[in-house]
Amino acid sequence: MLPKYQKLLEFIESLPQGESISVRSLAGQKNVSQGTAYRAIKEADKRGLVKTMPRVGTVRVADANIRRIRELTFQEVTHIVEGEVLGGHAGLNKTLNRFLIAAMELSAAAKYIAQGNLVIVGNREDIQEYALQNNAPVLITGGFNAPSEILKIADANELPVISTAYDTFSTASLISRAINERMVEKKILLVEDIMVRSVHTLEVWGRVAHWYQKLRKTHHTRFPVVDEEGIVLGMVTAKDVAEEDENIPLNRLMTRDLLKVFPKTSLAYASHLMVWGGVQLLPVVDENQKLMGIITRQDVINALHSMQKQPQVGEALETRLMSSVELKRKGDIVVLMGKVKGYMLNDVGVMSKGVMSLLISYLASVSMQELYKFRGELENLQLYFLYPLMLGNSFEITAEVTQVSKKEALIELRVVNGQGQPAAKGMAWGKIMGG
Repeated sequence: MLPKYQKLLEFIESLPQGESISVRSLAGQKNVSQGTAYRAIKEADKRGLVKTMPRVGTVRVADANIRRIRELTFQEVTHIVEGEVLGGHAGLNKTLNRFLIAAMELSAAAKYIAQGNLVIVGNREDIQEYALQNNAPVLITGGFNAPSEILKIADANELPVISTAYDTFSTASLISRAINERMVEKKILLVEDIMVRSVHTLEVWGRVAHWYQKLRKTHHTRFPVVDEEGIVLGMVTAKDVAEEDENIPLNRLMTRDLLKVFPKTSLAYASHLMVWGGVQLLPVVDENQKLMGIITRQDVINALHSMQKQPQVGEALETRLMSSVELKRKGDIVVLMGKVKGYMLNDVGVMSKGVMSLLISYLASVSMQELYKFRGELENLQLYFLYPLMLGNSFEITAEVTQVSKKEALIELRVVNGQGQPAAKGMAWGKIMGG
């Protein structure tokens, strides 16, 4: 079931351009709290669905991103999945609305097949025919062809029938990625969004005594060292000056080979630099290496954590996958539980190794935070696939951190089906970013 604010977003999107909208009117019309209405309007504003103007209020506006999504044609879909058009060539210029994975019986699939929706299905002629009879184009996975009777319907209705060698999960992933590339799924956070612009620095001609003065004044322990033009030359930390005479010049103790970032660097990239470099603070510089600000490891962690909580514009297949499983903690073990669904299958009808690897990787990363409250990045993952999981099988993936240090963690992973049979096992190594 969709969250209330998500339903409100769909309602806002359905409004004609120029329609006025307010928190009070939306709450009253849809019988929700004003807090929920406010959240929906704020998210609609982020997505470009509405705009607030002085003396006018909030109104529905045209959304460029939605228009671009609807410009994804079936000709483009064919290229995306490296497919072959079997029939209905006249409809290749039609645009994709939504897609449906029809890994179910016809009686169930019929409830979801609608005009214009792309039906992704394997070698199921009954579903293929039903889709085309109901004005829905068809994408056949597993490299299968379609009989001439099916292709005649496709030609008559000008509805493409496309065949791809990819399995269902891979096909849906490719299309989902293409759709989301045409959307602003989340605001990409940049270094400039969180950097501290007022920075305490030390001059290159300074001495250890100046570091202690800054420490007493600010209670900070790390300071960039700059020259008279503000160009970053190094960094001095408490470790550098420990047990050193106060008259020793800082330029003899400072770390010169620094990792630096620019204001337009993505925060995700900056976080990786911090993880792999093992640093707590990064100077932010311009193209001339002049200091513009700093970012700290804790600020990056907080910003990325906050971003993960924000609702997305459009659900990627990975997001759908994670929303279909349940995360629990059992003592010192973190468990991911779920059931194999149609969109998780490969072309031979068992859970795709790509799906399982994605779930295992996700759990390995999450386990570090669940058990030790620190953020980590996977450095290496080694998996052994033992037993296939069938459609409808329940499964449990467990993660146990067996070794942990200040910088690294070793995680043992196991996958079992509902009968306790082992489906996969592996080990993961993670780099610790911090707490």
